[in-house]
Amino acid sequence: MTGKCVPPREHLSKIHYLLRYILPKISALPSTKRQQKEADILDAAERIFARKGYFNTRLEDIASELSMSKASLYFYFKNKEELYLAIIFRAFQVLVDAYYQTIQQLKMNPGAVRVQGLAECYLNFSEEYFHYHEAMFHYMSLIRGNFKGEQPLDDLRESIYWRRINDVHHLPMDIMVAEIRSGKADMSISNVAQAEMIYLNIWAMIAGFVKINLFGKRASQTIYRVDLDAWRDNVLQQIGAMLRNQT
Repeated sequence: MTGKCVPPREHLSKIHYLLRYILPKISALPSTKRQQKEADILDAAERIFARKGYFNTRLEDIASELSMSKASLYFYFKNKEELYLAIIFRAFQVLVDAYYQTIQQLKMNPGAVRVQGLAECYLNFSEEYFHYHEAMFHYMSLIRGNFKGEQPLDDLRESIYWRRINDVHHLPMDIMVAEIRSGKADMSISNVAQAEMIYLNIWAMIAGFVKINLFGKRASQTIYRVDLDAWRDNVLQQIGAMLRNQT
């Protein structure tokens, strides 16, 4: 791949443009010792969360992985929740970057092909980074709980990572919806439903697949004894059929 596909400036909101094309240049600057230590802590936390899950992980586990004291962790992250928010932010960054790479690779294809490519991209992402998939769903459950009044988020909202996530969490949807609209414009997508509804149907199929296939562990069969690879292929075929309005 020789470069990234940069859409016309006027097609992006200011925040999208900053997030995608300006901030990466800033982040490429030499990191401070604190930033490097935070990255090391996040790397260790990812390993522990992936192995034990969010609720079974203690800060002591992460400190032990790093051979540092629990008290030292508080210098960088005030609690486990903020540490997990930092990982959620990473997850969105990795997914968005993977989406843009997919669009770049498929840029000469019609919109329908790019949409199917993005769907497959997410399946690959969830298989390689299942803990990221779970982290993003954890964030969605926090939002849902807050809307229902079950889980106030006042403390979390004070974290810089919460604000960072809030800036980017909509990007995966925005990217795919934009490609769906592109497919409608080039007539490779004939489904007459609005782009957002098509996206939600695609997301429902993908999310269902990921949640049922043995919690992200690679296996030949799901809990319902359906061949995993065959089901995966069928999901992608059903997405293609829906885009062509052939379901």
